[in-house]
Amino acid sequence: MPTPCDMVSGGDYDVNHNPWAYFPSESNLCRADDVPAGTVTAGPLASDVSRGKLPTVGLITPNLSHDGHNGTLTQADAWLRSWIPALTSGPDWRARRLAIVVIFDEGETTKQVPFVIMSPTLAGSVTRVALNHFALTRFIDDVAGVALLRRAADAPSVARLLAIRALGNS
Repeated sequence: MPTPCDMVSGGDYDVNHNPWAYFPSESNLCRADDVPAGTVTAGPLASDVSRGKLPTVGLITPNLSHDGHNGTLTQADAWLRSWIPALTSGPDWRARRLAIVVIFDEGETTKQVPFVIMSPTLAGSVTRVALNHFALTRFIDDVAGVALLRRAADAPSVARLLAIRALGNS
């Protein structure tokens, strides 16, 4: 994004992919806590990964060239293939304090989208319970230890379904 927590689309940045744009009361915190991703080998995010200083909850969203919309699926796959190993290379992953969620934002024909959770404490778990963005919000709220946001309270608990133990930096 052009500036921290930018509320206007521009270039390869689409504000629609920034959930904080929908919480105006959080705009000051968003600008203060927004960290540029940099690259997988250099920048604030790479530094936080290598030092084991990832936040309890974070979000990294690909730009329009890498999100599978404007760019190709090959570009989106390459983006994931570079970032997933980078994120799992640090002490937070090794200490079992990190879960990575990959979710697509829309389905073309079925309205079903991939929703993948990676965690060092989770292997081969599958749920047949329908999960949606509200279930993701509930999972984030659970990990952050905050009150469930609106319709997330009625969503299935991903952590309970997959028996994921509490995560978070200590």
